Amino acid sequence: MFSQKSLILFVTLCVASTPAFAGRGTGRSAPSRPSYTPSRPSYTPSRPSYTPSRPSYTPSRPSYTPSRPSYTPARPNVGMPRVQRNYNQTTVVHRGVTVTQRTYMRGGNTYVRNYNTYNFRGREFYRYAPAYHYNRWYYGYLYTPWYTPMVYSWGWANDPWYGYYGYYYRPYPRYAAPAYWLTDFVIADLLAGQYAANAATNAANAEANAEAPATPITDDVKEQIKTQVEVEVKAHDDQAPVQLDAILTDTKHIFAVSEDLAVTTADGTPCSVTDGDLIRLADPVAEGEETATMAVVTSKKGSCAAGSLVTISLTDLQTFQNEFSARVEKGMDKMKADVPAGTQPAGVPAEAPGQDDVPLPSTQF
Repeated sequence: MFSQKSLILFVTLCVASTPAFAGRGTGRSAPSRPSYTPSRPSYTPSRPSYTPSRPSYTPSRPSYTPSRPSYTPARPNVGMPRVQRNYNQTTVVHRGVTVTQRTYMRGGNTYVRNYNTYNFRGREFYRYAPAYHYNRWYYGYLYTPWYTPMVYSWGWANDPWYGYYGYYYRPYPRYAAPAYWLTDFVIADLLAGQYAANAATNAANAEANAEAPATPITDDVKEQIKTQVEVEVKAHDDQAPVQLDAILTDTKHIFAVSEDLAVTTADGTPCSVTDGDLIRLADPVAEGEETATMAVVTSKKGSCAAGSLVTISLTDLQTFQNEFSARVEKGMDKMKADVPAGTQPAGVPAEAPGQDDVPLPSTQF
């Protein structure tokens, strides 16, 4: 058994070892014990990321394009005349040369055209055959500018056709060379012919087209025509008429419409081109093509608007070129009879000699 003194000592030691009583009676603070909380690892049991795979499925739809019948819309009779010119045709042999001669009836007038045939791109075309080959001095005269610009009175200032188309065409006020005079003659002759051919409907057409747009012939356009007149005079002199193979790649060349044609524009709009409208190639004509895309340059009221693209057959383009050649010759014939006084170049007689003119089988005009 413990003694009383040993018991007191044991209790004292026990109390001293207890934190609540540490340092009591000793005069010193008990050393701090670090606050300790055993770290427990942060643990979240990993759950596998699982999304049940769903098969990618797009129900197969059969590739289906409804069968459309092969269809090419019927093309209008591109370039076919809306008003067909009537003519009688015969064949004439002159100096060993076969000439196709046609007598046309239009607007109460009768006129004759001579043609030769030629092959181009595997097809036969008719090209204009001049009625005369003039003597040499006259061609020299036509090539030579006049010393001073000439004022000329045409005599048709009061004619109905001139007033009718006054919004579209005006002649030059004066002429510096025969080619300018011939340019006005050709344009005026086309318009006068168009007016005469439609005499019965001109008044109704004028009323119907009173508000219709028009693009008149400008001096720039006439300058191009004047250049072509000079080419025609040279071709006439050389007896080598202008034909398609020489002009189907020239996008500056202007064709003067000389047949009324019902056409369709590139956007499908029907319209017409008539005598005196001016058109030119939009693009050169490729080998194998039988038609050409033409841009309307100038147009009268009621015609296809300027800037429109229309399709014209090569046959019709040759017809336009033939009529241009014929009208240049008609103007040459008139000028030869009405040589303005004082316009002859040096060395040229005042009166044009005619004994060297060589006529073809018919008198054209």
